[in-house]
Amino acid sequence: MTSKPLRGLTELRAVPRVIIHDVDGGRAHRMAEFWQQAGLECQVVGSAREVAHDCDNIVTATWSRRPLLHLPDLRPGSHITSLGADEPGKAELDAQLLQHALGIVDDLDLAMTSGALGTAGLQRRDAAALLGQIIEGTAAARTEPSR
Repeated sequence: MTSKPLRGLTELRAVPRVIIHDVDGGRAHRMAEFWQQAGLECQVVGSAREVAHDCDNIVTATWSRRPLLHLPDLRPGSHITSLGADEPGKAELDAQLLQHALGIVDDLDLAMTSGALGTAGLQRRDAAALLGQIIEGTAAARTEPSR
């Protein structure tokens, strides 16, 4: 069992601890065991909200068709990488959270037609920048510490 997003993060930065939630508790525990064997401290919790209360960096990669996280669930300045809203109807994050966030998308057309923005009823202007702009340095990734 592997998690490509987590593997990628551990290549980019030190990840001292991972908090895991999955609707399938057995799968969450198997993932924790895998990463513990790789040297990471892991904890399994019962909800996405619990993850958000304990973490500054959150990765969602689900099949969810209803928001798992809402703005009040997050700590100020949290970073979320949302991977699951990749087809019409999928929704990991609620509209209020997305409106408040500094939203960076990799593909604006996809985000509107099949992704988080369109599913939440948001507009193209609700995306702060494209990921390519951040990489090129033509847009800022974060303008204030709490956002």
